[in-house]
Amino acid sequence: MKRLLHKAAIILYAMAFHLLYYPRSEKSEHQKKGTKEILIIYNGIIGDGVLFADYLEMFPQIFPVRDGWKISILCRKCCKKVLCEFFHKEYGVNFLEDFIDDSENLFHKYRSLVGSFRGKYYEKIFALPIENPCLNRLAFNIAGKEKIICGENEGEASDGSWYQRYFYRHAYNVRVQDAMGTMELKRYAGLIGKYGGNKVPARISHMSLGKENEKERKEYCVIGLGASTPEKIWDIANFAEVIRFIRKKYRWTVCLCGGEKERFLCGQLKRLIDCEGVECHIGKTSMEEWAGMIRGAVLYVGNDSAGVHIAASVGTPSVVVVGKWQYRRFFPYEVEEKTGKEKLPCAVFSKKQYDCVNCREKHRKKGEGNPACKRAIREGGPCRCLSDITADQVIEAIEHIMNEKSCAEMG
Repeated sequence: MKRLLHKAAIILYAMAFHLLYYPRSEKSEHQKKGTKEILIIYNGIIGDGVLFADYLEMFPQIFPVRDGWKISILCRKCCKKVLCEFFHKEYGVNFLEDFIDDSENLFHKYRSLVGSFRGKYYEKIFALPIENPCLNRLAFNIAGKEKIICGENEGEASDGSWYQRYFYRHAYNVRVQDAMGTMELKRYAGLIGKYGGNKVPARISHMSLGKENEKERKEYCVIGLGASTPEKIWDIANFAEVIRFIRKKYRWTVCLCGGEKERFLCGQLKRLIDCEGVECHIGKTSMEEWAGMIRGAVLYVGNDSAGVHIAASVGTPSVVVVGKWQYRRFFPYEVEEKTGKEKLPCAVFSKKQYDCVNCREKHRKKGEGNPACKRAIREGGPCRCLSDITADQVIEAIEHIMNEKSCAEMG
């Protein structure tokens, strides 16, 4: 009930703020001084930030300071940490002190965040990486001449409640359309190419973690049991079977990694297997230690989550167990330029065919179009296209990688 009240308050406030404070003039003090401001609203999380790093660096190249441009970025705290501390790049943009975190659910956070943009006006506003209600409400109340939404797909403009459709349609006046299933790296490359006037190759950003982490790979692998949402978490019994295989054939130490909220998964796993040679680091490492652990591993295996993108960026072979809710958008990787340092993840999909493929792309949330899947998600379980993946498929992918065979997609 409390969450619903917050949501209702945010919707009403967003509309009231727009009527009362949204500027009707395109003039601002910055414009009078000759400065042209750009705002990037980046609502991505850790894995999104890993994919975005090189492309953020390109924005000042196509909108240079010498031509009067000033670029600011509003993002999540975790995303800023990844971009600034993992990549050590000189982006040439201003990271705002305000953050998006939790503002989509808490009224006072939304009010404070939107209020910080009162009286400001931008020449261009880029809303990335994917259209969603939180992003739409923010863009709706931040004034700009050209407000650009990227990654629009069929169904997004008309799907959802009336107020979601209203915010979406009134928040943006430019829509960059990509075909459904366009890999995220290609989306960013296409966007930069569109505004820069030159073709930009899709590539993986190489993550630099410092000299202390540039060590020879040790005989251990990292397993990521968790994910950002329950419907993306493969059954623990399947992970247990994969771990038994790894311990029996390769004798590697298995390191379990993840955030504090995923600690319960360790307990579930302990009830299924003999934990000799299995170390639980979930909730015990900093972000830097977690990424460094992935960097030093001989292999990473996990759900569709940030760990897999980090593995690709630091050059660790990886296997990702992933459903088809955003099929081909994030996995399998499609790159057009390689540095020689990265490793493309091996994506394992269900072998079954589904009519509801790309439900997240079409309907803004997972499970739409499949009643059984919606029921499983309501009960806290994974999507059907994920739960149907077998442990044998993942084991086969691991053996492909260890035999140095190409393994971009299996299923």
